[in-house]
Amino acid sequence: MKALFISTDSSIPDVTSATRMRMQAYAEAIGEMHVLLRAKRARTTTDGAITIHEVCVAKPLIPFKLAKHAHAIIKKYDIDIVSTQDPFEYGWVGMKACKGTKAKLHVQIHTDLFSPWFTRGSSSVALLNRIRLMMADRVLPKADGIRVVAPRIERSLRARYKNSIVSPVIIPIAMPDVQKESTALEAPFPFTLLAAARLEPEKRLHDLIHAVAEVRKLYPTVGLVLAGEGRERGALRALARTHGIENYVRFLGTRADVPDLMGAAHAYIQTSAYEGYGLALVEAARNDLPIITTNVGIVGDVLLPGTHALVSEPGDIQGIVQHIRALIEDNRLRITLAQAAEQAVREHLLVYANQPQMIADDLRDTVEKARLV
Repeated sequence: MKALFISTDSSIPDVTSATRMRMQAYAEAIGEMHVLLRAKRARTTTDGAITIHEVCVAKPLIPFKLAKHAHAIIKKYDIDIVSTQDPFEYGWVGMKACKGTKAKLHVQIHTDLFSPWFTRGSSSVALLNRIRLMMADRVLPKADGIRVVAPRIERSLRARYKNSIVSPVIIPIAMPDVQKESTALEAPFPFTLLAAARLEPEKRLHDLIHAVAEVRKLYPTVGLVLAGEGRERGALRALARTHGIENYVRFLGTRADVPDLMGAAHAYIQTSAYEGYGLALVEAARNDLPIITTNVGIVGDVLLPGTHALVSEPGDIQGIVQHIRALIEDNRLRITLAQAAEQAVREHLLVYANQPQMIADDLRDTVEKARLV
């Protein structure tokens, strides 16, 4: 089988990146795999079963020019199936590129696009997401196969589209099997909360800073470590200063060793408005950290509220405060939550242990079923 992946991940050309290693494993399971992505310079490189096509396309022209590049690759290499990384701009590219060819369209969904938070508000991001939902409404009914990363997304698709789309297949994000290590955090606090996220509005990290400021009134040993970078960094720093806790909120920037950092924290905390899967939650569980999280991603399916994690709804600052206090005050709770979450995640990952082969099988099944229609 010959597959074309249309991706947004600029780290794929880097042979040392985790994404490239994952794509290499996909390619070996599939047989022949091509990857198309935007880059600053145009080039094509082949490494065994994978060929990476980097093209220069301005962002506003993605739905048009990138589709032409994809169509050309389909024709030149006799591609059987095109898999797009989202049902939005790249889904549109895949839909247009497949037109007039034998290639089947496969769409991946990595975010909870029908969460009410996805389009909430009047920001430019919320407006863009509304447009993206309209694109998804056009793309998904045309897809020959749909892969989602969590049951929450599968349920929302069925509720919205009913029988107008093919049945989504659930295949989570692959997790590397790594040994647990511990890297000392710079200036760790007596009770250290760790959050790893892009510093973007949908992560609602301002809720977390508000909560930490509130908790510190009773427990001044609490501090927050943020691993990640993004547009909200300046605003979050300013908010910490406003609360007078700037010395108790550490911004580490982008870190490649987040699983190692988890070994030095006392709890992992996530305040996102929505998530597709929740990779960091899985990492935290694998590293025996008690988890505080909003009700997003795999929460409710893999991690059960009260059993595997302390869970509140997005935007519930007082809920976050209560959960932080509960972990500070109850050492036994920290231990039982961490142990239960580790077991739940271990069992979850065992089901999807051979993820590259599952990806390849899903693509082959999509091609075969589409040819029978």
